[in-house]
Amino acid sequence: QLHPLQYHFQPHVLYRYPKEDTNVAFPQHCPLFCFPNDVKFISSDTTPPAKCHSFIVTSESGSKMYGVAMVIYVKPNPDQQKQMEQWIEAWRSEHMDDSHLLMIQEIQTKMAMEKEQLLKLKSGQIHLDEEEMKEQMDLIHENIHLYEEMMSPLQPFTFTSENLYVGTAIGVLSQFPFYDFFKDWLCKLHNQMETEIQTGVISTIVERCAINLVSEIPMPPPGRLEIAVHLGASNFYVHRPPVNAISSIKN
Repeated sequence: QLHPLQYHFQPHVLYRYPKEDTNVAFPQHCPLFCFPNDVKFISSDTTPPAKCHSFIVTSESGSKMYGVAMVIYVKPNPDQQKQMEQWIEAWRSEHMDDSHLLMIQEIQTKMAMEKEQLLKLKSGQIHLDEEEMKEQMDLIHENIHLYEEMMSPLQPFTFTSENLYVGTAIGVLSQFPFYDFFKDWLCKLHNQMETEIQTGVISTIVERCAINLVSEIPMPPPGRLEIAVHLGASNFYVHRPPVNAISSIKN
């Protein structure tokens, strides 16, 4: 009985670096921390904004791994889109009748007329004085908003896979809680590689940034020494407080 947009999917790892465990084991349940509410498809006219969150993975031995994940939304691949279209068509055949179709067509026709009238007002095709113009535009905006509210409960019937997005997470795990640094680094990486990310492809540039962060940038020693990290035109600085610093300062 659920609409396909309400389906939940278990997350899994698509790519990781390093590909094999070294001195620290990769947390088995890490994908669940990136998507605590499972993976779901989202329908939107524009790309949903990216979201960032932090988490802590505690092993059976009590050791902790600190993580920051950025959830971004990308277009589904052709196989996913085809599967969603089949699910939608099956759901409509069971739940949609002629009354729904007539109501949708009527509301969409009226909304299109209002938008056409608004376009004529903005382009100067209709000549009114300033006060009348404002009143007329306010009325049209109010009518469009009303029709959009009327269409809201009918969205499951009008949904198409063209406006479909699915969540993908990019994250960093560490034995040290550099939350702010990792968040800034992920945000900059997302801005730099937005084209590659939207195509769902992990480019060699993204892979190179991951290798640089994990394997080439040294851990800053405790004290005043800072490590500079370069990504694109941005510089990030990370340091660790002295060993004898009180815990509140370490945090």
